[in-house]
Amino acid sequence: LIVSTKHKIGGKMKDITRNIQVKFNQYNMKYQEKLTRPEQKFLRKFGYGLFRSGQVHITRIASSLEEDISRKKTCERLTRHLQKEDLGDRILDMHLTKNRRVFSRSRYLIIDGSDINKPHATTMEGIGRVHDGSTGEIVNGYWLMNMIGVEPKNECIHMLNSRLYSFSKYEDPEISENKVILGMTAKHREKVSEDQIVVIDRGGDRRVLIEQFLAWNQQFIIRQT
Repeated sequence: LIVSTKHKIGGKMKDITRNIQVKFNQYNMKYQEKLTRPEQKFLRKFGYGLFRSGQVHITRIASSLEEDISRKKTCERLTRHLQKEDLGDRILDMHLTKNRRVFSRSRYLIIDGSDINKPHATTMEGIGRVHDGSTGEIVNGYWLMNMIGVEPKNECIHMLNSRLYSFSKYEDPEISENKVILGMTAKHREKVSEDQIVVIDRGGDRRVLIEQFLAWNQQFIIRQT
C-alpha cells in the first residue's frame, strides 16, 4: 500500500511539473518577437531554473537545469545573457505591449519604493548604501521601485514594472529616485495607456514629479508631507 501510494504521489507530481513546464513555455511564446533564438532559450531556461531551484544564485540555477554540459559552461552562458545591457529593456517592452489590453484595465498605478538589504555583502556588483526602514540604519543593499496596476472592482493586481538600482559606479551617474519614477511612468504611458491614475505615498510630493505630471496631463494622487 505504501509503495502504491508513493507511485501515485510521484505520478501526480510528474503531471504537475509537466503541466507547469507546458504553461510556462506557452507564456514565454509571447516574449520572442525582439529576442534572438539563444535569448529565447535563455529566457525559458533561466525562468525554469528559478522556479525549480527557488534560488537566485547562478550556480544553483545552473545545477537545477541538469544539462549535459558542465555546470561551469551553463553558468557562463547564463551570465553572458544577463550581462546584456538592453535585454531587460526589450523584455519589459514586450511585457507591456503584449499584455496591454489587460494592463489598461487597471484604474490605478501604484508606485512604491523599497529596498533590499545586504548588510554583510561587500563585493556584490553594484552594491550601494540604502536606508533600512526597519532599523533606521544605513546598510549595504539596493534600491527597489515597483509599479503595480490595480483594478478595484475586480480586486486584480498586475505587476507592471520593477526596477532594482543603486547609487554606485556601476549605475548611471545621473540616476535618481525621481528619474526612476518618471521613467517608469513615461514607459507605461508609451506602451499601455495615458489615462490611468498614478498613486504615490510618501516622497511623491516633490516639485520635479508634480510639474512633470502636470506637463503630461497625467492624473495622480500623491500624499503630501
